[in-house]
Amino acid sequence: MPFVNVFFSDEEILNVLRWIVSQPGYVPGRFDSDPPIDRWRGLYDLRQRPGEYLNKITLADMKKLVRYSPFHTGKMHVIGFDADRPLVKVLNALRHVPVIQEAVHSYVVLEFEK
Repeated sequence: MPFVNVFFSDEEILNVLRWIVSQPGYVPGRFDSDPPIDRWRGLYDLRQRPGEYLNKITLADMKKLVRYSPFHTGKMHVIGFDADRPLVKVLNALRHVPVIQEAVHSYVVLEFEK
């Protein structure tokens, strides 16, 4: 979930991750350790895992990157979810609302031009 770090503390996120990967029905992904719980043992801050997708950057932080970039031009594209269901269409429309977009986007593309 791209917004998880906006609403929950590192401790809460890591506790849920540890709980999920320790469940009997959990199917490890290709990047999981063996056993999967080892990847999350002893961590209390998401910044302790460089390269992880839970990097604590928000859309507001990305907007600042674009605004203060040394490049000639910069753009930020907030991409919605890819589905043709009515609820997803509503969520995709909400991705343009500044406060709400932290929670309702699929991914973000930053585009810079020299």
